[in-house]
Amino acid sequence: VNPLFWSIFTALGVYPIIYALLLYPPRPKQRAFFSISILSSFVLGMFALAPYIALHSTTNNNKHDGDGDGGDGDDHDVLGGVVESRVVGVYVMAQAVAVYVVASGLFGSFPMDMLNVVIFARWMDLVSLFNASPLVHASSLDFALMWAFLPAVAVDDMKRRGLWGSDPVANWVTIVTMQAAPVVAPAAYILTRPTLPRRKPITHNSTSNNNHSQ
Repeated sequence: VNPLFWSIFTALGVYPIIYALLLYPPRPKQRAFFSISILSSFVLGMFALAPYIALHSTTNNNKHDGDGDGGDGDDHDVLGGVVESRVVGVYVMAQAVAVYVVASGLFGSFPMDMLNVVIFARWMDLVSLFNASPLVHASSLDFALMWAFLPAVAVDDMKRRGLWGSDPVANWVTIVTMQAAPVVAPAAYILTRPTLPRRKPITHNSTSNNNHSQ
């Protein structure tokens, strides 16, 4: 098996985890849709994720305080703690590094044959497989879509964590790096990003006090 294709196929198992960590927490009314989209993406890839990403982006652009939808930052439950855990970040990083190890061909017929990966031989073989094999064709296109959609999702996550706009140069360097080093750079961001700010839930008492004060 061409190690480049095998690494693409492996990455398709890592990208859904990255998207799940970047998109979490969903708004309460979208939790079922979120869960179905993430689980389906392990089989259907971006075809399962794209509708949720579109809804997620639209909701973030049009959300209003006090709309009864709970907001994005109220999911500090057990699952939220897992998502924010550094242990999960380390796991994703290990999986991302594995993608590059597979691409290097270290587990192929020629253990030290990394030069072919760097130069042309395996790339040309991948092109031939892309034209001849429906599986390679579909997997490669799905990988490209996963790669292309990531910046929009990453920017949303950075905004929710108060990172976006604080240092425009650093922000764009982060996004460009994510695209220049697929899988591993997004994993590094997840590992090093700050914790999602905790939002105070809106209670009936606080709402009634605000109304009385007005």
